[in-house]
Amino acid sequence: MVEKENGKRIVALVVNPIAGMGGKVALKGTDGVAEEAVKRGATPIAHSKALHFLSKLKELGILDRFEWRTAAGEMGEGALRECGAISTVSYSPQKRQTTSEDTQNASKSFLSGGCALVIFVGGDGTARDVHSAVNNKVPILGIPSGVKMHSGVFAVSPEAAAELMADWLGGKAGAQEGELIDLDEELYRKGEWKVMNFGLALTLFEPSYVQLGKEMYEAASHEDVLDGIADHVIEALAKTPDALVIMGPGSTVEFIGKKMGFEKTLLGVDCALGRKLVAKDADEKTILSLLGKHPKAKVIVSPIGSQGFIFGRGNLQLSSAVMRLIDLQDIIIVATPAKLASTPDIRVDFDDQEVVDKFNRKKYIPIVAGYHSSVMRKIG
Repeated sequence: MVEKENGKRIVALVVNPIAGMGGKVALKGTDGVAEEAVKRGATPIAHSKALHFLSKLKELGILDRFEWRTAAGEMGEGALRECGAISTVSYSPQKRQTTSEDTQNASKSFLSGGCALVIFVGGDGTARDVHSAVNNKVPILGIPSGVKMHSGVFAVSPEAAAELMADWLGGKAGAQEGELIDLDEELYRKGEWKVMNFGLALTLFEPSYVQLGKEMYEAASHEDVLDGIADHVIEALAKTPDALVIMGPGSTVEFIGKKMGFEKTLLGVDCALGRKLVAKDADEKTILSLLGKHPKAKVIVSPIGSQGFIFGRGNLQLSSAVMRLIDLQDIIIVATPAKLASTPDIRVDFDDQEVVDKFNRKKYIPIVAGYHSSVMRKIG
């Protein structure tokens, strides 16, 4: 552990400013398409995530118990300054629009100056960049801000990351290895699912605060199970035939779309009226526009295996602005028994605490796991 003479632990913060921008505009990531995301009206979210994390550290009274290293401007310095933290800038990007190389160079600079932990704000691509530079010399901890966050090095939320840091200071949390997982984004945008495991990274761990790596399902579950789930959902939708049906990503929801008579985008969000597709691979703006015309709506989503997220991972189009217009009773969660066996809790990640609280007040939520078969899962 690297410490200064004053006893403060040296920690580093690096922010990927463009992380997550592609989600709401249906780009399924920003790797290589940052300019296109901006053209579509995407706005940065990483800075806000960093502020949530740092503000929670401040609330816990431990923000100034660390000696901070960071990168200049939007890569971390700005957020630390905004929260009143004193930091040392170890790296400055050459251009305004940063790249993965900047993330790697910043992370290398933290090591050369000495640090005990590298905290990053981004997604799976950022995790890989940081890990490639740090190479398990010190732990890394991710603040979730990307579109793809399947790796086991992310806290479940910015606030959870701060709580984990408090436990780390108090000796209640240590380091262990977590999976580094990423998707091929070019194939992902084409609706193909190719998961790649890039090995193990040293990370801080306490099971309440850190997500497990996403289970890598290579094939759909048994078709009989999917048939039962689809029949159950279609029967439920028939009770409100004029409702807008908003369908999230995933193979189970894709199967439901197929049973409804159309080709559902595997990794995007589609919208239907009755059994007619009205928006394919919709972005946040399109969904909000449709909700303006059709306020009665149903949302169908499936949790990410092991992690349990139904919102905030891979479906950023279903934003807090969208969910403010949806009643919890109009959300249909579907999952096969095989997925549920390794998914003890259901989780959400929004940038609006009021929306998060709406879910947390529910405490338990039903999940359709077969024909006329549902199980309850805790929202945690």
